[in-house]
Amino acid sequence: PLVLLVLLALVTGVLGFFAAQQHMNTDITVFAPDTERTAALERIRDEFGAGAGSALVIVDAGPGGNVISSTGLRAVAQVQKIAESTPDVAAYLAPATPQRPAVVSFATPILAGLAQQGIDPVTLDDAALGRVAAQVYATEQGQFGWTLTSMDRALADRSARAGLVVVQFDPTADLNVQLDASSALQHAISEAEFQGVTVSTFSLGVLIASLETGMQDELPFLLGKSLLLIIIILAFVFRTFSDIVIGLVGLVAT
Repeated sequence: PLVLLVLLALVTGVLGFFAAQQHMNTDITVFAPDTERTAALERIRDEFGAGAGSALVIVDAGPGGNVISSTGLRAVAQVQKIAESTPDVAAYLAPATPQRPAVVSFATPILAGLAQQGIDPVTLDDAALGRVAAQVYATEQGQFGWTLTSMDRALADRSARAGLVVVQFDPTADLNVQLDASSALQHAISEAEFQGVTVSTFSLGVLIASLETGMQDELPFLLGKSLLLIIIILAFVFRTFSDIVIGLVGLVAT
């Protein structure tokens, strides 16, 4: 009946107007599948308290490799330089102080110890650097750097396959800005070349960007298949073209 159709049109218009005013603030990571990547994010959050306000850069020397070396220190210095020279990252780094720099890593206490002794790390070979690292990591101040190395670490051998560089963003900045900054850091690091190590970035922003990219790639295909399936069902139930169109219009309105 015409009255019913008009009433439905009015209700749909009113609800559609108010629906357009809604602002969703759902973290897309709640829809993440149960994968190694999401499990890694949860573990990082638990162990390092790292959320949107920081990005974790993993420096990996590979099987049998050692990041507590001149190669590892060069990689850390390169990561810090990238963070401080990339405009979309540098503008949102946390305020730095000598006691609390914006970029900290497993190499931070080593570099601080060498600086106090007036030693340029470039002048040290790996053996000498390892001896300095053992002394520094054995102190209370150096313990935090040691905890940023991989679980295969061995203080006696001054070795660890991998280590973390934590890039901290301004906690007063907007959440989306922090997420964008971590994505910009990930892109800049992926474009750089590192000698002797593999460097990768992981953060909430990187995970969200990855999920959004996956959704943008897969959603049109999935929606297309769903629409085709609906049309087939409507055609089987109604048999006539006009009824199929009316059914689709009803679904869209709903």
